[in-house]
Amino acid sequence: MADEEPNLYKDTLRTAYTTTVPNARDSVHHGTGQPGDAISSAISSGGWKCAKATEFVTAFSGKCKLIMPKFDEAVSTVKAAYDAEPEKVPAHDPHGLAWPRSWSMQRRMQ
Repeated sequence: MADEEPNLYKDTLRTAYTTTVPNARDSVHHGTGQPGDAISSAISSGGWKCAKATEFVTAFSGKCKLIMPKFDEAVSTVKAAYDAEPEKVPAHDPHGLAWPRSWSMQRRMQ
């Protein structure tokens, strides 16, 4: 219909949850375990020997365990936003054909 146009914002959301967020997750962490395990292991294996080192490794490891679940949470959040968006929007809607221009302008202003 002439009074509707594709929801290009929805396409951006699909890319975010299928590619952008997973790629960011992969660039933060490759392999098994948690991000930061290599640092914690190096310290625990004698790289830094003292009570402060043990405190640091415990705190650091606890914080690192929170990183990967946040990526999964982001995928779920963006997927839910994607699911909530219609395939078509009214003509001249900001999420329609105007979306790429709006997105580009927002990115330039950051």
